[in-house]
Amino acid sequence: LTVFLDFFANGIVLPVLQTHARGLGASGFNVGMVFTAYSAAQIPGSFLFGRMSDFVGRRPVIIASLVMSTVTLVLTLIAPSYGSLIVARAIAGFFSETSVCQAYLADKTTSANRAAAFGHMGAFIGLAFIL
Repeated sequence: LTVFLDFFANGIVLPVLQTHARGLGASGFNVGMVFTAYSAAQIPGSFLFGRMSDFVGRRPVIIASLVMSTVTLVLTLIAPSYGSLIVARAIAGFFSETSVCQAYLADKTTSANRAAAFGHMGAFIGLAFIL
Protein backbone atom coordinates (compact mmCIF):
# COMPACT_ATOMS: atom_id res chain seq x y z
CA LEU A 1 0.00 0.00 0.00
CA THR A 2 2.86 2.37 0.82
CA VAL A 3 4.50 1.93 -2.57
CA PHE A 4 1.11 2.25 -4.27
CA LEU A 5 0.46 5.60 -2.55
CA ASP A 6 3.90 6.94 -3.40
CA PHE A 7 3.69 5.99 -7.07
CA PHE A 8 0.05 7.09 -7.29
CA ALA A 9 1.12 10.55 -6.11
CA ASN A 10 3.98 10.57 -8.60
CA GLY A 11 1.56 9.46 -11.30
CA ILE A 12 -0.47 12.58 -10.60
CA VAL A 13 2.55 14.91 -10.43
CA LEU A 14 4.58 13.67 -13.39
CA PRO A 15 2.12 14.55 -16.18
CA VAL A 16 1.86 18.17 -15.02
CA LEU A 17 5.48 18.58 -13.94
CA GLN A 18 6.70 19.56 -17.40
CA THR A 19 4.02 22.23 -17.73
CA HIS A 20 4.82 23.53 -14.25
CA ALA A 21 8.55 23.70 -15.04
CA ARG A 22 7.90 25.43 -18.38
CA GLY A 23 5.69 27.93 -16.55
CA LEU A 24 8.69 28.74 -14.35
CA GLY A 25 10.81 29.44 -17.44
CA ALA A 26 12.55 26.10 -17.82
CA SER A 27 13.97 25.08 -21.20
CA GLY A 28 13.66 21.54 -22.52
CA PHE A 29 17.01 20.62 -20.99
CA ASN A 30 15.99 22.15 -17.66
CA VAL A 31 12.73 20.17 -17.67
CA GLY A 32 14.88 17.05 -18.03
CA MET A 33 16.93 18.20 -15.05
CA VAL A 34 13.76 18.44 -12.96
CA PHE A 35 13.06 14.78 -13.68
CA THR A 36 16.73 13.84 -13.21
CA ALA A 37 16.89 15.51 -9.79
CA TYR A 38 14.50 12.91 -8.36
CA SER A 39 16.44 9.91 -9.62
CA ALA A 40 19.85 11.35 -8.82
CA ALA A 41 18.85 12.10 -5.23
CA GLN A 42 17.27 8.68 -4.86
CA ILE A 43 20.69 6.99 -5.01
CA PRO A 44 22.21 8.46 -1.82
CA GLY A 45 18.80 8.44 -0.11
CA SER A 46 18.38 4.72 -0.72
CA PHE A 47 21.76 3.98 0.81
CA LEU A 48 21.20 6.22 3.82
CA PHE A 49 17.64 5.16 4.60
CA GLY A 50 18.36 1.52 3.88
CA ARG A 51 21.17 1.57 6.42
CA MET A 52 19.09 3.62 8.87
CA SER A 53 16.24 1.14 8.60
CA ASP A 54 18.65 -1.62 9.61
CA PHE A 55 19.14 0.16 12.93
CA VAL A 56 15.82 1.83 13.77
CA GLY A 57 13.50 -0.53 11.91
CA ARG A 58 11.79 -0.45 8.55
CA ARG A 59 8.43 0.94 9.68
CA PRO A 60 9.67 4.23 11.22
CA VAL A 61 11.73 4.95 8.11
CA ILE A 62 8.79 4.15 5.81
CA ILE A 63 6.49 6.41 7.83
CA ALA A 64 9.02 9.26 7.77
CA SER A 65 9.39 8.78 4.02
CA LEU A 66 5.63 8.96 3.51
CA VAL A 67 5.43 12.17 5.53
CA MET A 68 8.27 13.67 3.51
CA SER A 69 6.61 12.51 0.29
CA THR A 70 3.56 14.56 1.25
CA VAL A 71 5.71 17.57 2.12
CA THR A 72 7.66 17.39 -1.14
CA LEU A 73 4.49 17.09 -3.20
CA VAL A 74 3.29 20.33 -1.63
CA LEU A 75 6.71 21.92 -2.21
CA THR A 76 6.55 20.84 -5.86
CA LEU A 77 3.11 22.37 -6.20
CA ILE A 78 4.02 25.73 -4.67
CA ALA A 79 7.55 26.03 -6.09
CA PRO A 80 7.94 29.71 -7.00
CA SER A 81 11.05 29.23 -9.17
CA TYR A 82 12.85 26.68 -11.28
CA GLY A 83 15.55 26.27 -8.62
CA SER A 84 13.04 25.57 -5.88
CA LEU A 85 11.31 23.04 -8.14
CA ILE A 86 14.62 21.19 -8.63
CA VAL A 87 15.19 21.21 -4.85
CA ALA A 88 11.66 19.93 -4.17
CA ARG A 89 12.05 17.05 -6.64
CA ALA A 90 15.52 16.22 -5.30
CA ILE A 91 14.19 16.08 -1.74
CA ALA A 92 11.33 13.88 -2.98
CA GLY A 93 13.79 11.46 -4.55
CA PHE A 94 16.04 11.47 -1.52
CA PHE A 95 13.16 10.44 0.75
CA SER A 96 11.73 7.83 -1.62
CA GLU A 97 10.89 4.73 0.38
CA THR A 98 10.89 2.15 -2.40
CA SER A 99 14.17 0.49 -1.39
CA VAL A 100 13.15 0.29 2.28
CA CYS A 101 9.80 -1.23 1.26
CA GLN A 102 11.69 -3.81 -0.77
CA ALA A 103 13.83 -4.61 2.27
CA TYR A 104 10.68 -4.88 4.39
CA LEU A 105 9.18 -7.34 1.92
CA ALA A 106 12.38 -9.37 1.89
CA ASP A 107 12.34 -9.47 5.71
CA LYS A 108 8.70 -10.50 6.03
CA THR A 109 8.49 -13.15 3.33
CA THR A 110 9.98 -16.60 3.05
CA SER A 111 12.29 -17.34 0.15
CA ALA A 112 9.50 -19.41 -1.42
CA ASN A 113 7.06 -16.46 -1.37
CA ARG A 114 9.51 -13.63 -2.03
CA ALA A 115 9.19 -13.59 -5.82
CA ALA A 116 5.40 -13.39 -5.58
CA ALA A 117 5.63 -10.55 -3.05
CA PHE A 118 7.94 -8.55 -5.30
CA GLY A 119 5.65 -9.31 -8.23
CA HIS A 120 2.72 -7.90 -6.27
CA MET A 121 4.75 -4.82 -5.45
CA GLY A 122 5.49 -4.32 -9.15
CA ALA A 123 1.82 -4.77 -9.95
CA PHE A 124 0.88 -2.11 -7.38
CA ILE A 125 3.39 0.27 -8.95
CA GLY A 126 1.85 -0.32 -12.38
CA LEU A 127 -1.67 0.05 -11.02
CA ALA A 128 -0.73 3.32 -9.33
CA PHE A 129 0.45 4.80 -12.63
CA ILE A 130 -2.62 3.54 -14.49
CA LEU A 131 -5.01 5.15 -12.02
